[in-house]
Amino acid sequence: MRIKQEEEEESRRKTRRSRPARKPKVVKETKPVEEIVDSLDLKGVACPFNYVQAKVRLETMDIGQLLEVTIDDGEPIENVPKSLTNDGHEIVDTKKVGKHYRLTVRKGE
Repeated sequence: MRIKQEEEEESRRKTRRSRPARKPKVVKETKPVEEIVDSLDLKGVACPFNYVQAKVRLETMDIGQLLEVTIDDGEPIENVPKSLTNDGHEIVDTKKVGKHYRLTVRKGE
């Protein structure tokens, strides 16, 4: 009888070991991907004309929509984001691409 109990115990141990551990499911909360509605290439356009063109384009868009603006390094990257922010728009992202910058702007009210 003792041998039978030992065999059963050994069988249970093997069964426990042979099962792979369950990995917990990871549920990631993802934000909806926002789509850029329009883009504006202002490389080589001097201040304040680059800001004015971005402002005019934003006026044609709905509140909350995204505009991608490409501007030069130097004075434009210093002034255009500040001016757009002062107008109530949000700079969502700024990326340096070569000698230029790509701004993602969300239209404000």
